Amino acid sequence: MRREVASVVVSCIFSSEDCPWKGEVRHFEAHTVGCDFQKVKCVHPECGKFVKRISLSYHVESECKFRLVACELCQSQVVFRKLQMHVSREHQAVYEEIGSCNDHSHGQPSNAPITERDGDDNMESSLINF
Repeated sequence: MRREVASVVVSCIFSSEDCPWKGEVRHFEAHTVGCDFQKVKCVHPECGKFVKRISLSYHVESECKFRLVACELCQSQVVFRKLQMHVSREHQAVYEEIGSCNDHSHGQPSNAPITERDGDDNMESSLINF
């Protein structure tokens, strides 16, 4: 009876997360422990996001707001979320030049206050790819 139960084919508990695995009950636990579709917490404690194990590397390197990025102006490693603040503090003249280009003020420095924008996913391209 146990042998018959161990041979029953089941789907992964993460099939709702797109895991295609199907296998015998006897292999279920071993698969589940390392399933690429299980959600795991981001390695940056400040982030707290849960992503599929298979996507963790991409999240940490490309999406996480707490990843380290190199400042294009000084090559310092800066937390992505704080990149705009770093540029505005450490490279004020360049930042003002970027601001004048972006706000269409025809070469006049922007008088807008410089603030950190937490949710702006486009700030990296605004600051780095100028």
